[in-house]
Amino acid sequence: MVWDGRVVYGPELRGIGTYGVNLLAEMARLRSDVEHVVLTDEPTAHRDRIQGITPRVVGPSRGYRWHLWEQCGLPWHAATLRADILHCPANTAPIIASVPRVVTLHDVIPYIPEVADGELTGRYWLATVPRAIRRAAAIVTVSELSRSDIMRVMNVPGDRITVIPNAAGYDVAPLPEPAVASILADFCIQRPYVLSLAAPARRKNTLGVVEVFSHVARCIPDVQLVLTGVGPTLRGNILAAARSFGVPEDRLRLIAFVDSSVRNALYSGAAVFLFLSLYEGFGIPILEAMRCGAPVLCSTRGSCPEVAGDAAVLVDPTDIPGAADALVRMLRAPASQREQWRTRGRARERTFTWRRAAELTLGVYDAVA
Repeated sequence: MVWDGRVVYGPELRGIGTYGVNLLAEMARLRSDVEHVVLTDEPTAHRDRIQGITPRVVGPSRGYRWHLWEQCGLPWHAATLRADILHCPANTAPIIASVPRVVTLHDVIPYIPEVADGELTGRYWLATVPRAIRRAAAIVTVSELSRSDIMRVMNVPGDRITVIPNAAGYDVAPLPEPAVASILADFCIQRPYVLSLAAPARRKNTLGVVEVFSHVARCIPDVQLVLTGVGPTLRGNILAAARSFGVPEDRLRLIAFVDSSVRNALYSGAAVFLFLSLYEGFGIPILEAMRCGAPVLCSTRGSCPEVAGDAAVLVDPTDIPGAADALVRMLRAPASQREQWRTRGRARERTFTWRRAAELTLGVYDAVA
């Protein structure tokens, strides 16, 4: 079985990378009779990211390699290796291949105008990729919402799509209080604080989070907003928005992409994890926060309700006053209520496992092979 491993061995593990690393590791543990050959297009500093699996770097190495590698190099190497299956885990796939293709299509955001916001443009994404997906032997997706969107947008029959939910990564775990306090001090973060994840895509609603916090900051004078994943351009946009909403800079902590220990500490110490995305195919951060014991306030949009269930407080992310009121109530909630949120969150998170995802994915492989 050959995997397109480009997202697995990138420098930063975001949602799809987390999916690949955890799913591959669990499948390797479950089935010794399945050989996993992971191909990538350039040398990586993260060759040991999955125990027992070493990526193979293969060409082509010239030209516009992303498209050329995916459409020509990847299927050629899969055929040369005599693979039974080629798994493409990151929403794209070669149009033509002699090896049966399994494609994980996490969502169809580029093809939904109201949420795409120009994230992906051009013939490759808007024409070539849908053709490749429709020709796949099997399609895996991560939520019932994404399944219904794929059926509608890609015109794919529902019986060709298997829903296999994600889970929180194996490196996500609550930290003991001394470790949390030490890391918070390193970043000059004071409790109580609200944690959220920043991203430049409009659907991630980062500026909406800042606007919601501006209302909360006027009610609760000592609370901070901590945002991670803040690059230089986004930092300027966030600071400009904060000034326009009247949020003092000392109430914000803007942090770049963090490693797993810092991430776990931020989740563990947060008074509330705020996730106001306008659209998600799944929403792994919801489960990460729940595992670390952070009460979750999340969006009613996309797959967020499907993931959160009854273990989070849900709000319309476009209702700024309503979201702010809900956040204030959570921050002022008594300890007993906060413990109920934590207990429900941990119970909900445990229903999503990579073992189950691996079993279902291997079932798809068996059916295709």
